[in-house]
Amino acid sequence: MFSKVSLLHINQPSFVIIRFGTLVLLLIASLACGAGSTGSTSTLSQATSLSTMTPLEVQTRSLPSAADETPYSAHLNATGGVPPYFWQVPSGDLPTGFGLDSSAGTLFGTTNQSGTFSFQATVRDSRMASAYTSLSILVQDSLAPPLLSITTQALPSATVETPYSVSLAANGGVLPYSWEVLAGDLPSGFELDSGTGVLLGMPNLIGTSAFQVKVTDLDGTETNARLSIVVGPNESLTGPPNYLGSSTSTANPGPISPIFSSTAPTPTTCIGMCQNSTAYDTTLNPAGTDCITRITDSTTFRRGVSMGNLTFSGGDNDIMGSVNETYLGINTDQVYILHMNTSGNCIQVENTGTPGIHVAGPFGFSKVIDTRFYYLVNQTQLWQGDITSDTTFTPTKLVDIFAPGVCPGISPFATSSASIMGISRTDERFGWSVGPGGQGSADWAFVWDRNLGCASVNLATGSYWDFCSGSSCGPSTPSSGRLASTGCYGSQGSIMHGIHDSQMSGDGNWMIFAMQVTGSSNVGWSHGACAGSLLSNQQMIWHVGTHGSQWAYSNPSLGFGGSDSGSHNSAGVSNYLTPFYNGPNTRDFSNVTTFTQFAPPVITTDVHCSWPHPWNDDSYPWVCASDLVNTDQGGVYAPQYLSDVIYAWFPNTAYPPGLTPRQFTHTFSCGAGTDHAQCINDGDQSYQFGSQQSIGVATAKGNFFCWASTHLHNLGNDNLGHPRADGFCVHLQ
Repeated sequence: MFSKVSLLHINQPSFVIIRFGTLVLLLIASLACGAGSTGSTSTLSQATSLSTMTPLEVQTRSLPSAADETPYSAHLNATGGVPPYFWQVPSGDLPTGFGLDSSAGTLFGTTNQSGTFSFQATVRDSRMASAYTSLSILVQDSLAPPLLSITTQALPSATVETPYSVSLAANGGVLPYSWEVLAGDLPSGFELDSGTGVLLGMPNLIGTSAFQVKVTDLDGTETNARLSIVVGPNESLTGPPNYLGSSTSTANPGPISPIFSSTAPTPTTCIGMCQNSTAYDTTLNPAGTDCITRITDSTTFRRGVSMGNLTFSGGDNDIMGSVNETYLGINTDQVYILHMNTSGNCIQVENTGTPGIHVAGPFGFSKVIDTRFYYLVNQTQLWQGDITSDTTFTPTKLVDIFAPGVCPGISPFATSSASIMGISRTDERFGWSVGPGGQGSADWAFVWDRNLGCASVNLATGSYWDFCSGSSCGPSTPSSGRLASTGCYGSQGSIMHGIHDSQMSGDGNWMIFAMQVTGSSNVGWSHGACAGSLLSNQQMIWHVGTHGSQWAYSNPSLGFGGSDSGSHNSAGVSNYLTPFYNGPNTRDFSNVTTFTQFAPPVITTDVHCSWPHPWNDDSYPWVCASDLVNTDQGGVYAPQYLSDVIYAWFPNTAYPPGLTPRQFTHTFSCGAGTDHAQCINDGDQSYQFGSQQSIGVATAKGNFFCWASTHLHNLGNDNLGHPRADGFCVHLQ
């Protein structure tokens, strides 16, 4: 059974080794000379100690770096086994001049080499048990630059609506550096200069932003660091303006007469390369208050060019003015961008070239960067423009929603129209609808997110698609589901019963579609809560990327859905406003069935409003232009109250009592047709639709309202012989 037995005893405990093939059995016997019971116990204790001993292990896993021509010392550590330990390097190479103290485990020495040296370190204990690990030492060249590192450890806090500028710092590597944001988000309104490492901007949202920055040197070496910025409130700002300098009179404003006459005030002065657009006082407020400027006169469009269908249309939103009110967009056959000077009481055009940058529409300014705008080419291509001068910009194509691998569920078709472009408050999301014909022909809408890709909805079938990108997106991508029955779908764009227009909430989570039911046949949308309804004003609200949908309509309550929701709504960050004539009101996108009325009913035929959001919190007043009001119509307070005027509502107050609207100036709109005795009925006036309806926009900080007007046909004719329409801006005070 066994091959060998050995017995040793030399005044020590005896060891008996028995080998069974490959099995070795070690017996410890108390055969020492003179051994008795005490010796047996001692020997057993030693055996127990051996069986419970901690295994020998090298604890050192890495070594500090060294530098050439510099003394170096580092200690290797081990645990377990039976000390003392004995160290050696059986393989690999230590730097020249380095040695290892075998008893202490200390690496030491001075070398004239540089580089990385890898080796194996082995430790042996008194029982000859051994353990090893692989190590390396980086020896830096003392003449070479130090390792690249970001030395900025923390950033100072920022203040909302206050310019901010901090330089990120790095050390080591080879200049120059290149900076970028690797992950996370900078505060809204900030950007990082890749060449200088300067972090700058004007934050417009309170909160904390965490992000990771990366710096790369000339050799391509890179490192990164995590940073954060806290944006706090500006104690010097008192909140939304109340426009206390303007009238709240409820009296009949009286006859509307042109403000342009031989006795008009002289043009205002303007510092810089200004066009000195003619400025006048309003007729509703004391002289010097609410100054009006005609911004598209012969100084900005010198050759008497026809302004065509001039508007400041931003879909009843605030996207036609830049975030710091430096630039203004005007819609004609294209969008013209004017550089504005707002330093004085009267806004002035400051273009160094005339008429400035012009691009295709739909169009909208960035909510973050003052010199950036977005526009659509051929209805499906989203482009970014960065202004470099008054006449030049850098275009960047962001996406084509009909390109392969972009939007799910849609097969490209010939497009002819697109809705107003929705832009989220952080410039991360963009939403719009497209159709093969004019307004009302669209069944499809899309939301494109810079990070998540594209989400789609087909309001003809009720199918929706969640966000996707790349190979997972295409015409054959299965839908994510069907819209909830609480919404409204079953559009028929082919007979102009589709989407009339759309807007997106500032947080990018909701789309609101104005439905068109007045096309070639008198039928309504066919599915959901609205099935069969022929109401003239209806809206469908979609929770982007989900089945969530709601129906809103202009009539008093039908017992379900969101009643009292009129046309020409304005989308906010998380709420929308509606100028419903039985009582203007505000409601949350997440539940449009409940709302808060903030003003009494007002008799008007139509109204176009604009809602600025400099605080990103839906707190600012709602500035409107009333128009198309018959001269024989009355109002709640007095005849013609709020007729043909620019005024501000205050949606954050509940009615009653609410706050009385502030009035700034007449619109001097002629309206369409013969309702206004002072307007000229010259047949089809569709070429000046925008000026008939006084379509306008409040600038991003709520300081100005700009609108289109013929000023009662007192501006002369354009080069086509049509009554000229021009753009006007009033200072809201």
